[in-house]
Amino acid sequence: MLKPRETSGEIIQWISGHRVLSLLGEGGMARVYKVLTPSGAYQALKITRRDTPAQVERLYKERRALARLRHPGIVSMINAG
Repeated sequence: MLKPRETSGEIIQWISGHRVLSLLGEGGMARVYKVLTPSGAYQALKITRRDTPAQVERLYKERRALARLRHPGIVSMINAG
C-alpha cells in the first residue's frame, strides 16, 4: 500500500519500506514505480490494480519469463510477492 508521509511541505510516498520517486508507467493491470530501497538501490516496483485469479496467473507467467532473461537492456527481477 502507498503510505503518504509529509516532510517539510512535500509529500513522500512509501511502499513496503521503499521510497517512491516517480511513476514510470501504467497499464490496465498495474502501475510501475521507480523506488529507492532502504539500502540505497534504485528499483522498479510493479503494483497491481486488483488481484483476480487471471491477473495473478498472468503475473506468475511474467515473473517466470523475466527470471530467465539476462540482457543489459532488460531489468532483472529481484523479488516477487
